[in-house]
Amino acid sequence: MAGSDQTIPAKNIATRNAEDNWFDVGFFISPQGYVTDIQLLRMGAGFERGWFNAVRPSLAGRRYTPTSSDGSDPGIFRVERWTLTSGYTMNSLSRLIMRSTRPIISMIDLTRRAPDTGEPY
Repeated sequence: MAGSDQTIPAKNIATRNAEDNWFDVGFFISPQGYVTDIQLLRMGAGFERGWFNAVRPSLAGRRYTPTSSDGSDPGIFRVERWTLTSGYTMNSLSRLIMRSTRPIISMIDLTRRAPDTGEPY
């Protein structure tokens, strides 16, 4: 969803949803390149589970490049933070600045990296 042209219809987001509405999700990328064991790790005080349920299938459907493994490797554990917010806008009938009804969904990789190689661990 992040970085794509998909948007949530404006009627589905209210001003109250724009503050502290985030979650951290963790999952394994198997040596075969599939996403497994998706876990909700942390969330903001304003988190609403409905949009996590919308993001989850896109996570489960991801495919990564397979890696060589001896068979005992569970894969790479990845952590991402997803945020649902909206920008500020000025109402055409007022000078008051308020939250837009147009949502912004963003994602950032929080995966810890090994200091010597930069590889996830």
